[in-house]
Amino acid sequence: MPLWISVYSNSLIKLGLDWNFSLEQMRLTLKQISSTFLILIFLLIHLACPDPPDDLTESNPYKQEHIEWPSLADSPWPTFRHDYQGTGRFEGVGPASNNYEILYEADAGYNYGSVSVGNYNNVLFSADCKLICIDVEGNLIWESDMCEHLSGNYAESYLAPIITSDSTVIIASWDQYLYCFNENTGEKLWEFKIGHKVDYTPLIGLDGSIYFSSDSGTCALYNDGTLKWHFDDVIIPLAFSPDGNQIYGRRGIESSIIAMDLNGNVVWENELFRTPYFIVDNDGNIYGSNPLSKKLISLDENGNINWNISIIDISTESEIIGIEYVSPILDVYGRINYIMSDSQSKSHLVRINVNGEIEQDIKLNIREISTSLVSDNNGSTYIYSFFGGDPKDKVIAIDKDGEILMEVINGDYGYYGSPAFTKEGYLIFLPNWYEMPLKVRIYK
Repeated sequence: MPLWISVYSNSLIKLGLDWNFSLEQMRLTLKQISSTFLILIFLLIHLACPDPPDDLTESNPYKQEHIEWPSLADSPWPTFRHDYQGTGRFEGVGPASNNYEILYEADAGYNYGSVSVGNYNNVLFSADCKLICIDVEGNLIWESDMCEHLSGNYAESYLAPIITSDSTVIIASWDQYLYCFNENTGEKLWEFKIGHKVDYTPLIGLDGSIYFSSDSGTCALYNDGTLKWHFDDVIIPLAFSPDGNQIYGRRGIESSIIAMDLNGNVVWENELFRTPYFIVDNDGNIYGSNPLSKKLISLDENGNINWNISIIDISTESEIIGIEYVSPILDVYGRINYIMSDSQSKSHLVRINVNGEIEQDIKLNIREISTSLVSDNNGSTYIYSFFGGDPKDKVIAIDKDGEILMEVINGDYGYYGSPAFTKEGYLIFLPNWYEMPLKVRIYK
C-alpha cells in the first residue's frame, strides 16, 4: 500500500476510534493529511515534466535534421555544400583551435575546385590534371588522370568530387568530360563526353541518376554513364526537394528559379527569386535572395512566396547595402546564414530563421569573403577569406550565440571553394588559385 494511502487510512481510523480527541489533535491530524497530499501533487507534477533535453535544439521549432540520400556516400562530406539541399551543415562538431597545419602538398596545380570526404574518411580534390585521394594523415592513396582528351596537360575543375554510396567518385573536368572513378583504387570506370565544360557540381538523384548542364544543354545520365535524356535549354541543377522529385535550377547567374521534374519538364518558375545558390529545408521550403532587388526570399515547394525581406529592414549600426555572392547555409537551429556588406564596406553575418525573423546581425573583422560558408551541429558557422598575409584575412568561427569561437590568420594564402569536414570534426581547406604548388590545410 502506498505511503499516502496508509497515512490517510490510519488517520481516519484514529478519528473513528477516538471521539474524544482534542481540537489540537484534530488540527495536527488534518495538517498531516494535507502535507501528504501536497507531497503527492509535487511527485505527480515532477513525473509529468521531465528534465529539459541536453540538446537545446530539441526545443527549437525550426530545428533542422539531415535528409537521408541513399545514392550519396554515408560520409561526413560527400559532395559540394554537403548535401543536395545545399545546407552546408556537418552532422558533427567542428574545430575550435586557433591553429592549422599543412596536410598535403601536391606536386603541381592550382585550385579552382572544392574538397569532398569519402566513404572511408579519405579526402578527395583535383589539381591540374589529377584527381587526388589522401587520408587524414596526409598520405597519398591514389592519383588519377583527368587529361586524356587534351593535347596539353591542363584540366582543372571548378567542382567538388561526388562520392556515391557505391564507392565511386564522379567529377567533371575542363577537358569537357564527366568521369567516374573507383573510390578505392582510382581506376576509371567510365567517361561521358559533354562537349563543353561544366561549371557547377552535378546532382545525383535518389536512384543514382546524374543531372548537370553545360553550354550544350541540360543532361541526365544513368549511373553507368549512359544518356538518359538531353535538351538544349541550359538549366543549371543546384538542389533537390527533400523527396527527390523536384530539381531546382536556374538559367545563368542571376536568372529566375526553375523547378523541374526528373524528366526535365519545367513544373514552375519564379522570376523574383534570382539567387546564385538555393537552400531547401526539411519541409521543402526554399531560401535564397535577389541581389539585384536586395531582397531575401523564401518560397514553398510550389513556388509561392512565404516571405520577402528587404535588406534595409535589417537593423544595424551601419546600413546594410548589399548581399554578397557567398553561398549561404542553413544551420541546425533553422537559421539561414547570409554574408552581407554595409555602407562602410564591412562584412556582416546575418542569421534569419526559416520563419523570416531576423535573429542576429554580426559585424565581421574579415575581408574578401567570396567562398562557401559551412556550419556544424553546434550551430557554429565557419567563414574564411580569399586572400592571405593580412590580419583581416582570416578563418573565423562564430558560435550559435554570435560570439567568436576561433580566429586564425590565414597565412600566406587564403582559401577558395568549399571546405569539408572529416568524421573527427577536422576541417579541410584548399587554397586560392594563387598558391602554386597547391597545399591542403587542416584545422583540428
